[in-house]
Amino acid sequence: MQTVRNVIHAKILAFPGGYDAVATALLVKSGDYLRQKVMRHKGASLDIEEFRALADVIGCDGPMMALAASMDGLFCRVYAQAEVDNTDVAMKVGQVSSALGAMIAEFQLSLADDGEIDRQEGELLVRRAAELYARSREFVGLAVRVYGTAEAQAVYAAPAA
Repeated sequence: MQTVRNVIHAKILAFPGGYDAVATALLVKSGDYLRQKVMRHKGASLDIEEFRALADVIGCDGPMMALAASMDGLFCRVYAQAEVDNTDVAMKVGQVSSALGAMIAEFQLSLADDGEIDRQEGELLVRRAAELYARSREFVGLAVRVYGTAEAQAVYAAPAA
């Protein structure tokens, strides 16, 4: 499992302009200072508001997913109703299908060489299952937000407790 810090670092490096561009968007004094905060050098670190803002600036859920995984949990984005429509539901169906396909392919691959699932293969299958669960939960949330009655939305579109 990748650390939260490593995920953030990789996403910032992949962002156009890297640390300097992200620092400018976050109103941090420099890219070097942001790097120190991300990598926890010289006593600097990101606070929770900076972490959330950083995830928004780099435009991905990777840091949130890594944080949730570090706590043996899952990050599942739940969208506000005004933001979604039936196209989003259809796209999420494709993501659920891809996640299921990835898990089945991993299962087949783990059995291919010796007919058994070892510890490393089991851990990978658990990660694939977690991804499938997260995408499935997002699908249900979107489907209920787009097609559900007000009562169904109040019950099923809320994040799982």
